[in-house]
Amino acid sequence: MHEAGPETLRKLEPLIDEVRRRPQLEEKAPGEFYAESRLFLRFMEDGEACYADLRWPHGHEFDRFEVGSDVGRRQLLSALDSRFEKH
Repeated sequence: MHEAGPETLRKLEPLIDEVRRRPQLEEKAPGEFYAESRLFLRFMEDGEACYADLRWPHGHEFDRFEVGSDVGRRQLLSALDSRFEKH
């Protein structure tokens, strides 16, 4: 498992565009989003599989979402929005 490369990020562009619409996040590098100066969301790849690691706003652990499917992408966006609602 490693950070998503340029080709994977291009495949995920529609999802990443959705993430960019969240004003709480700052994209400091392609596919790396920060909230309150901490890494909050990053995209990873493992072979052909694509993942997103999402942190709780004040936590240390990441939850991993498989974002190669529409279902996984919707789950990620829902979790992302719910984390800002709760904090």
